[in-house]
Amino acid sequence: MDDIVAVEIRLADGESRYFLTHGRIQDVTDPVPLAHLVLERCRSFDLGGEPVSARVRWYLNAAAAEPYFYECLSGVIMEAADVRAMGVERTNERMREGKLLWYCGRHRLTEPEEPHAHA
Repeated sequence: MDDIVAVEIRLADGESRYFLTHGRIQDVTDPVPLAHLVLERCRSFDLGGEPVSARVRWYLNAAAAEPYFYECLSGVIMEAADVRAMGVERTNERMREGKLLWYCGRHRLTEPEEPHAHA
């Protein structure tokens, strides 16, 4: 699926974070401009580390285990009709503004404490 892609952000410590967004907007065949765009814009998100590189992952399964993957996928799908109506130039402009990028979140080392039921 080229309309929706995952972009893997590699952190300095070797961990990865994922964004979902629209593919083939910046260039029809070259994924590098999209990777650069997301690398530039990802710094405004709480990644839990310093981003050092990015690459487009054409298959979404790379990001599927992330905490907010399904919420992000729903967001991208709901925006898809608007993106098609906007056209490539306006979509590219919005992406450069940091919009139309869905951050799939990160796993925390500890889960928040759930209240325990007492008998």
